[in-house]
Amino acid sequence: MPTPHERTTATFLALALLPSLALAQCSYVDGDVLVAPQPAHRTAVREHLQQLGLTIAETDAISGTLRIQVPPGTEDHWVTRLSRTAGIAFAERNGLGGGGQVPNDTLFADQWHHRNTGQSGGTPGADLNTTAAWDVTTGSTDIGVAVLDTGIDTDHPEFAGRIDANGYDFVNEDPNPEADHPHGSQVAGMLCANANNGFAVTGVDWQCKVMPIKVLNANNSGTTFDLAQGLNYCAAQPGVRIVSMSLINYPGNQTLLGALQTASSAGKILVACAGNGGIGNADVSFPGASPLAISIGATTHTDSRASFSATGAALDFVAPGASVVTVQHNTSANASSTVSGCSFATPSAAGVIALLLARARELDLPWPAQTTVYDLLRSGARDQVGPSGEDIQGRDNFFGHGRIDARASLDAVPRLIDCTYGAVGNGFGGPFDVVRCNGASIQNGRRRIVVPAGLPAVIGVDVPPSNPASSPVPSRVLLIAHLGAANPAAPWALPLGLGELCFDATDSSVMAVFADVAPWSTVTPPLPAGLVFALQGVIVDTPLGTLARTNVVTVDAQPAPPPSISQIGPALPSPGATVTITGSGFLPGLQLQVGGGPVVPSSVAATTITFAAPANLPCDASVVVTNPDLQSASTLLQPSPVLTGTQNIGGTPAAGGTILILNGQFFALGTTVTVGGSPMPLSIASTTSLTGTLPPGTPGPAAVVITTPAGCVATGSITYTP
Repeated sequence: MPTPHERTTATFLALALLPSLALAQCSYVDGDVLVAPQPAHRTAVREHLQQLGLTIAETDAISGTLRIQVPPGTEDHWVTRLSRTAGIAFAERNGLGGGGQVPNDTLFADQWHHRNTGQSGGTPGADLNTTAAWDVTTGSTDIGVAVLDTGIDTDHPEFAGRIDANGYDFVNEDPNPEADHPHGSQVAGMLCANANNGFAVTGVDWQCKVMPIKVLNANNSGTTFDLAQGLNYCAAQPGVRIVSMSLINYPGNQTLLGALQTASSAGKILVACAGNGGIGNADVSFPGASPLAISIGATTHTDSRASFSATGAALDFVAPGASVVTVQHNTSANASSTVSGCSFATPSAAGVIALLLARARELDLPWPAQTTVYDLLRSGARDQVGPSGEDIQGRDNFFGHGRIDARASLDAVPRLIDCTYGAVGNGFGGPFDVVRCNGASIQNGRRRIVVPAGLPAVIGVDVPPSNPASSPVPSRVLLIAHLGAANPAAPWALPLGLGELCFDATDSSVMAVFADVAPWSTVTPPLPAGLVFALQGVIVDTPLGTLARTNVVTVDAQPAPPPSISQIGPALPSPGATVTITGSGFLPGLQLQVGGGPVVPSSVAATTITFAAPANLPCDASVVVTNPDLQSASTLLQPSPVLTGTQNIGGTPAAGGTILILNGQFFALGTTVTVGGSPMPLSIASTTSLTGTLPPGTPGPAAVVITTPAGCVATGSITYTP
C-alpha cells in the first residue's frame, strides 16, 4: 500500500496538473485541425499559419473558424502548439459524426437487431447500433473468423468472396465443411452476410473472411472430441483472429478445456453462446461457461432478456437473439429466415469484435488481445436497458455487463489504445516508446513486462529521437508509478491536450513519482511475487519544449519458471573451447559451476549460455546453472564413454587377427582400447564406434577396457574361442 508521503505526493501532482474532464468517446478526421482566431487577429493568424506551411482548406464565413490540414498523426501536436499561439482562441480536432450507414439489402428493414425503429412492436434503439458503427468501419479482409458449427452453405450469394478455403469438416474428417443443416449458414449470416449487394440481408461485418469449421453433424449435434479438434485446428491457423462458437451444453471436461486453452494461448479471441437453458445455465453450459470465452446471452426487440437466455456468473454480455432475421439456408432466392437462440447473438458479438479489430488495424495498431477486446465491449455496453429487476446497475447475472453497442465500442478504440501507446514523437517520426522495464516496452505483443519475482528490475526512460541528447532543451520526464495494472477503461485526462494516462493518477494507488532528465534509470529493490504496477508519464518531446505523453509499461512480477537444459556441446571439449548450453529460463546474473568449481559465463541469454571449458575437467563433470532466485538445472560435461555392444567379424579366435567393432557413446579422439590386457590397434574411430584388430588372447572371457584421453573408462567383455 502507498505510504502517507506517497499519497501526499499524488495529491500535489493532481493539483499541479489540474486534471480536466475525460474526452468523450468520439472519432476524428485524420489530418484535420480546427482553428478559431480571435476576431481582432484573423488576418495575422492566417498569415502565421501560412508561414508554418499549413494549408487552410476551408473558412467558416460566419465564425471565422479555419479548417487546416496537417500530416495525419500530428493532429494532437498541432492542437497543443496552436492552442498556445497568441491570437488563437482555441484549436481542436475535427470530429466525425453521422446519421448511420444503411445498406441497400432488400430485407434489411426486417433486421431490427441492426436498426430497431420500433418495427413489429419493438423498442427503438434496442439494437446493436451497427448502422452508426458502419460510419466508422465496415470491417477488413485481414480479419478471419472461424465459425465452429454445422458447416456453411458456401455457394450462397451472401457468402460470395467471403469463404476461407482452409475450412475443415471434423465430423466426416475431410476438407469439405459444406453445411448439411441450416444452423451454420444462419449463424454465419448474422456474422457476415454480404452487404450493399441489393440482396436479402446484412451481416454485422461486411469484409471479414469466414472459415467454416464443421463440428456439428446433420442433426445439429456433435462430440467433445470433434469440437476440441476444431479448436486445436483454429489455434494453428494464422489467419483466424476470432473463433465463434454457437454451441451449448458440452461438458467442461479436460479435453475441451485443454483445446480452449490451446486456442486462447495462440491469441484467438473466443466467443461462445451462454446457453439456451435459462436461469443458471450460463455457469454449466460449455464452452460458454469457460472463463477463456466471452459468453453471450440473448435479448429481444424490446431489450428484455429472451426467456431462454442463460443466466449466471459466467455471462459476459447480451446481444439481440430472439426472432432475428438472417440468411435462408440452401437457396439462391432473395429470402430470409427468422431464428431465435443465443446461437444468433453470438455471431453478432463476433461480428462486432471483427469490426473492433478492423478499426485497430485502420489506426495502425497491433492486434488487440482478448482482454483488450473485452474492455472495449464493456466500455461500450449499454447497462440497465432491461427490466429493473434483472438489469441492475453494473454487471449482473441476467445481462452481464449489458447489451453490446457496436458504435460505442468502436469509438473507444482510439481512446483505449492511444493512452497505452503514448504520443512521444507524433509528427516527428514517432510515436516512440521511451519507458522501459529491463530494456523492454513490449513483451509477447503486449505492454506487460513479466519480470522474475525476487529480483530487482531496471526501470528506465530513453531520450526520444524527436529530442536528442544534444538538444538545448533537455528531455525532462515526470514518470508516475501506479500500483496495479494500467486500466484503459478508466483513464485520467491530462491537461494541455496531452491525452490520457491509462490509470487514475489522483487516487491512493500511486506508489511514487519520479522527475528527472532523460536518459534516466533506476534499479528497484527485489520485487515480491504478485506485485503489478504500471508506469507512464509526460516528457519534454522536442527542442521547442513540447510536452508529450509517454507509452505505458505494466510490470508484473511472477515467479520465474525453473531453468531447463536441453543440450550441451561439445560434450567432450578441449581446454578453452567454447561450450554452449541450450535450454530455457536462464536469467541475467545466474551462477555457473562446472566440475565443482565456479566458471564465469562468456554470455548469458534466455535460451543459451556460453563459457570456456576449464582445463583438467574430471569425468562426468557436473554443470549446474543457478538463477538468482536459486532455482537450478544441471547436466554433465565430459561424460564417461558408454559401451553398448560389440560386433565380431570373423569370430574371436585366441590367435587374434579378426575385426572387432565396439559401439557406444562419447568415444573421444585419442581413445584407446585393451582386450584381455593387450592393446587393440584401431583402424576407424568415431564418437559412437571403434573398429580395430583383435589382439591374441587366451580362450575364455577377456575384459574390454575403453579409455578416453581424460582417463574416463568404459568396460565390457568378449570371449576368446580356441
